Amino acid sequence: SEVVDRLIEIFGKVEIVPGISSIQVAASRAKVPLDKSKVITMHVTTSIEDKKLELQKALIDGFSVVLVPRPWPKQPDKHFMPSEIAVYLREHNFNTEKMKVHVFEAITTENETSFEGTVKDLEGKEFSDLSVMVFNQVSLDSYMNYRWQWEN
Repeated sequence: SEVVDRLIEIFGKVEIVPGISSIQVAASRAKVPLDKSKVITMHVTTSIEDKKLELQKALIDGFSVVLVPRPWPKQPDKHFMPSEIAVYLREHNFNTEKMKVHVFEAITTENETSFEGTVKDLEGKEFSDLSVMVFNQVSLDSYMNYRWQWEN
């Protein structure tokens, strides 16, 4: 929304054309339904402390999380990319060795790359500014598990 706000500031009236977002594509590639997920963006210039707590709560509550990290390499205290997120979660008593995660870079471009592993595996790894993370906590559930729906 900061980008949209800035465009409106500069140009006044702007038209927003909807499309498929990198968040939607990342969730789809990771096979994580958005209705069982929380979407969190750290990609803001304001404080992200509340968003860090939101991430913790979503993971504790069993949601998958689609997350846009925060690249800020010139200010390490504001830089919150996959490696820093992995350390943060470990330091807040999450079992990062068991948490499944995907990281997609430059999604939908010819330079797209992806990583799949555990959150612990992210420590010390560098990812581009164009990254989206998906914490996968989905357990498969089908309408076949709810036979009462069609039984008389």
